[in-house]
Amino acid sequence: MAKLKEKDVTKQIRGVLRTLGIFHWKNWSGPMTYPKGIADILGIYKGKFLAIEVKREGWEPPEPTNLQAYKHFKEQQDFLISIRDNGGYAFFAQSVDDVIDRLGLQSKVTPLFSSKIVNKGLDSELGAIKSKSNTMARDKV
Repeated sequence: MAKLKEKDVTKQIRGVLRTLGIFHWKNWSGPMTYPKGIADILGIYKGKFLAIEVKREGWEPPEPTNLQAYKHFKEQQDFLISIRDNGGYAFFAQSVDDVIDRLGLQSKVTPLFSSKIVNKGLDSELGAIKSKSNTMARDKV
């Protein structure tokens, strides 16, 4: 099975954060961005700053011998450490599961995906059926 790319992992993580109502945004960085190493997803969770540096599935930190990649990694790591040192949530994530674990969202996600989303789909289908049957009943009268 192919491993997910960083952009796909980012979409999945943002989807879960959005579903749970966690305020966040995708940070777009470039060569002139300051501070260096700012995380991909920023937000607020439980009144604290949230920083998630998203990586593709299977990512491993670069070796110090790869100077450019290692420098970039260290900038990202330093940014996350600064957020954590100041009381925020900050971490690397390669999957939605990483985010669920690091933010302690297991109890929110399990009921959500086992009932709310499924029931939402059923409720909208039932609502459409009821609406259609009410219209048909009115038309017959």
